[in-house]
Amino acid sequence: MIGWLRARARDRWTWWRHTWTFQVAHKPLCEHYAHDVLRLGRLRVCRSCTCLYTGLTLGVIVSALLPAGPLMIWGTALTLAALVLPLSFPRWYPRWSRGARDLLRGGSGVAIAGLLAPLWLGEPALGLSTLATIVAVYVWFSRVRREKKLRYCEGCSELNTAGVCSGYKHQAERIQAYEEATLARLNRAGFVPHIGTKRGRRKRA
Repeated sequence: MIGWLRARARDRWTWWRHTWTFQVAHKPLCEHYAHDVLRLGRLRVCRSCTCLYTGLTLGVIVSALLPAGPLMIWGTALTLAALVLPLSFPRWYPRWSRGARDLLRGGSGVAIAGLLAPLWLGEPALGLSTLATIVAVYVWFSRVRREKKLRYCEGCSELNTAGVCSGYKHQAERIQAYEEATLARLNRAGFVPHIGTKRGRRKRA
């Protein structure tokens, strides 16, 4: 068991060592999506998620410092959520300008923090019921977003060309580097795969 955990941890480390540059981009890295991805050196970061988590962090800090009670904070956050939630619906969200989407994502983060504030301000029942509602809305939005993602690349000039498109070229190169590093490590360990089976074996000395 210990050996399996060690091998699993080593494999995950190898994976992240080669793919960390795009794991939180959440978008293709082509010019079409350049305005949706932030570049921090070699790291590519989803712009919408950055705004969301920035708003969430600020919301948690402010709700913890405000002298207002949990019900007042919750009510204010509910009003904000009623404004940003409809405009953030996945079928409409891409229509807005990049700046408007930044505000919507940041506002969503603040609203979520305020709606969950009763959890740490003495009203756990209200906070838990709100959390359940937030999870349900997230699942609904994710389902609609998956349907829309299937059409994201419609009309792209690279859609019907052979090979990997520019949006996923970097990802493909990094994954290939991970595969090569993994194969080299297995070869050094003397691992020989059994074709047609789920397990391999080590070479005998």
